[in-house]
Amino acid sequence: MPDIARETTQPCPECGTQIRSDSRFTLWCAACDWNVDPEEPRPDTGRLDRAERALARRHGEQLLAEMLSGREPRLRRDASAVTATALALTVHGVTLALAVGGVWCMVAGWGGVGMVAGLVLVVLAWALAPRVRRLPDDRPVLFRADAPNSSPWWTRWRRRSAPAACTRSPWTGASTPAS
Repeated sequence: MPDIARETTQPCPECGTQIRSDSRFTLWCAACDWNVDPEEPRPDTGRLDRAERALARRHGEQLLAEMLSGREPRLRRDASAVTATALALTVHGVTLALAVGGVWCMVAGWGGVGMVAGLVLVVLAWALAPRVRRLPDDRPVLFRADAPNSSPWWTRWRRRSAPAACTRSPWTGASTPAS
């Protein structure tokens, strides 16, 4: 595996504290907050920008408080999460409806105008369908063993709930420990 990150140590230009830095991230000092926000502050050009910045600040502070509390992060079920889920289901539902409708038009109108309409609907569904792309070769791949605390909540819950549980492998039929 290629060298993922280079770690260096250098003194902070503000307070002189030794800073350990990783080449993948912005360099900053935890002691004096030097370079925490390396970009120049953007002026608020209107009410919408001020409202967006206030919401971002409020949600960021809520997330920080939740992470610092030491409790297990909980699944969000607020209005924005429900809205995002509903929007995603709607988009995927429309794509599925276009594909099914296109196939139905092609089958029902075999040899006629329905074939053209069905083909247009199937092509449109194909164009709108989500794509799963491969990672670029120059990007690092992070495996679960490299970052054990970044696994999804259900994996951590399963490990805590039933660490000795075993599951049957559908391919071999052998009993394997749950991971």
